[in-house]
Amino acid sequence: MSETITFDPAMRDITVRMLSYLHPLFMIITVGLLALVFKEGVSLRQARLQGVSSRNRSLHTRLAKIVTGLILVGAISGPISAVQLRGWDAFESIHSRITLSVVSVCILTATLGWLLEHRQFQRPSVHGWLGLLTLLGATAAFVTGFVLLP
Repeated sequence: MSETITFDPAMRDITVRMLSYLHPLFMIITVGLLALVFKEGVSLRQARLQGVSSRNRSLHTRLAKIVTGLILVGAISGPISAVQLRGWDAFESIHSRITLSVVSVCILTATLGWLLEHRQFQRPSVHGWLGLLTLLGATAAFVTGFVLLP
């Protein structure tokens, strides 16, 4: 039985190598912003439990919408980078499977956040727990993606 050996184009071409770092760089910034969104959400929860009005609601909601978009862009750019720059199958790694799960949870979290913002959903704790799951999942996706670097 013969085994096919594939070569990573990023190992041979410096331009491809540099371009292959764009997605991870973009995603580390996105995960950092996601952590900030989560921190602001925890502050909102603490204020709500203490019965105090919070001024950070707009920061949390505005930044969360941006970060959701960034996560979606990252989820699209990852497979493109894998296929176009590295010559891999788009969804062959554990990283891609974790990412698909994170994107699903993120979309659910964002939807519940929008419903909370428009007073059509009354369970902010569900939104918060899903936010935590999104952050933990994004961190796991980053760690599993780290081993894929050229």
